[in-house]
Amino acid sequence: MEFCDAGSLATVIMKLEPLNEDQICIVMKDMLTGLEYLHARRMIHRDIKADNVLLTMSGYSKLADLGVAAQLNGTMDNRSTAIGTPYWMAPELILQQNYSSEVDIWSLGITAIEFAEKKPPFFDMVPMRALFIIATGTHDPPSLSDKNKWSPEFHDFISKCLVKDPSQRFTATQLLQHPFIKKSPPRSVLVELAQKYHQFRESKKQEKNKRGTGNKKQLSVGADIMRHISMLEDQPGLGNSQGASSPRRVSNIVILSPACALKKSESPWDTPPLTVVKSKHILANFKGIQNRDSIDEQNVFMLYRLMSDPKTGVERKTRMYRLRSHKDCFIGSDCVDFLMTTLELDSRDEAGVIGEALMHHGLIQHVLRSEPFQDSRQFLYRFVEPSEETLEELCHEGKLAYLVDLMRWGLEIRNRRWRHKPCPMSFLGNEAVDWILGTLKIDNRELAVGLCQVLMDRSVFHHVNFNDVFQDKGAPYRFYVHDKKYDVYTTQTKKTAFEKANRILALKRQGLKSSSD
Repeated sequence: MEFCDAGSLATVIMKLEPLNEDQICIVMKDMLTGLEYLHARRMIHRDIKADNVLLTMSGYSKLADLGVAAQLNGTMDNRSTAIGTPYWMAPELILQQNYSSEVDIWSLGITAIEFAEKKPPFFDMVPMRALFIIATGTHDPPSLSDKNKWSPEFHDFISKCLVKDPSQRFTATQLLQHPFIKKSPPRSVLVELAQKYHQFRESKKQEKNKRGTGNKKQLSVGADIMRHISMLEDQPGLGNSQGASSPRRVSNIVILSPACALKKSESPWDTPPLTVVKSKHILANFKGIQNRDSIDEQNVFMLYRLMSDPKTGVERKTRMYRLRSHKDCFIGSDCVDFLMTTLELDSRDEAGVIGEALMHHGLIQHVLRSEPFQDSRQFLYRFVEPSEETLEELCHEGKLAYLVDLMRWGLEIRNRRWRHKPCPMSFLGNEAVDWILGTLKIDNRELAVGLCQVLMDRSVFHHVNFNDVFQDKGAPYRFYVHDKKYDVYTTQTKKTAFEKANRILALKRQGLKSSSD
């Protein structure tokens, strides 16, 4: 099969402009040559239109798509099946009368008008209305709308094709002798058209690649942001943040455990072990705990290598998700199985904690970036494949989880309404940006917006409508941990999972080091 590198002529005229008369003339000659060949062998194409005419870079146009073509066995055979594309169908085909190769000639005339005007006659009507007008004898056959723009020969050529009585319609052989076809220009006319479209297509590809480079997903939050997060350790109260959405001061905190605090307007419990202390002490203590409960940076790197190993890691292959094919991805529950075996974990929840931590590190992601990590066979994930430098940065972003916990503490999370819909437990995008600017003490709003986008990509929070682009506006967002349909892991489960993971991965690193020595 020949490769027609310039593509369909329908695409050419839609992307560039309608064909001029010289171009139409030589395309019609090529199409008639093909139809003469088919009709001589008692074959009917039955779907002639610009979409099914392909152009080569050498200036030849070819008939394509014989999917609905019909073979007539005898010389006097006819067909009566109504098939084809509505606006190009001949009257006798619409009425399901006996028809033969003449239906292709009618479609050829409609295609000539399509080349000249970018669309066939009656295209603005609904198909059933257009079929009625074409089939009834009370309406004149279609013609070119601009009578003065085109030559008399071209008008006459179309009139010979669009005769409602098929017995009076010209054949392909007769039309090849028509004066309009006889005056066909050199093939260089179509070569110039093909080259022009090729240049247009290449320029669009370059623009797309340029936009793709400019809008490339930011993988790492950057060393500058991580340095500001590390500096939070020197701000125990976090009370100096500026902005409307700064972390809120609270007078009293009721402590339930060393890793959990709940604000209360009054203290309903007075019995030990519950105590009431000032909020700044809680935040300082909370930070210390948060820094301990995570996977060590070197262990994160090793675990990523173990999981992404093509031979011994998590099984990856092409799978279907939401009617789309996704290459090189894995199932959430398969990842949980791998983590339980590799890290010798005791429960699937502990493995889910590790998977969630890897996602928050930006090392794995949902195929549509629309779901958190879940122990489910319904959700598909894939490994991020960064450069070595970016991979090292991602492994060192464990403290980002601390900032996320502070965001959940500092943002005003409440029930809202947006576009007449309830949005429970949500916060506003612009308030999140203001909070980051005040808490990290940075003045670059674009940098704060980029950080929020990274947190969205890592499935920390989502837009209430699951839009994939973070907007620094009054649109509501919700943390995944506040969405009841997703698994949420307890603090004790996280602590246990991190301890086990760090212990096993440390042993594996020592084993690798010993073997290399």
